[in-house]
Amino acid sequence: KCLFTHQFSLLECLANLSVMLTRKLVAQFHVTVVFLCLKCFLFILIFFLIHQSFSLSQLESLELRENLLKNLPESISQLTKLERLDLGDNEIEELPPHLGNLPSLQELWLDHNQLQRLPPEIGRLSNLVCLDVSENRLEEMPEEIGGLENLTDLHLSQNLLEFIPNGIEKLTKLTILK
Repeated sequence: KCLFTHQFSLLECLANLSVMLTRKLVAQFHVTVVFLCLKCFLFILIFFLIHQSFSLSQLESLELRENLLKNLPESISQLTKLERLDLGDNEIEELPPHLGNLPSLQELWLDHNQLQRLPPEIGRLSNLVCLDVSENRLEEMPEEIGGLENLTDLHLSQNLLEFIPNGIEKLTKLTILK
């Protein structure tokens, strides 16, 4: 039975997860159940983000790599101090426009997803230094990519791109283009 399906507080859920891991009881649970528990934990975390009952306003790094995420809650735009966002190896097909509302973001990892396009608002991430959108299904890049004036690393490999937008010539700090 999933530990997080009961009406526990977030701290109780974290404590339960901690006890499971520290006592190495994970082996006693079926892998699927453990996976569901972790998935429930992510749901609870996002729920608290959305309802602002749990403030993450000081969060600087968020790594949600290798999950089954398909979309992002709008509340992610409230993480104004976020510098690193790793959403690689998920099932994200589309990025919401509010992703462009992260003024401190320096690294954005979106590799190994199902993205077909990037929103034009991505060009508002003026502090972005590294953008990895490799191994997606991108057919085009928005012209607004030229707004990423501090970008040094751009990873575009293994997509369906037929051309690179003219806006890329504005990326004067670019040192890595794959």
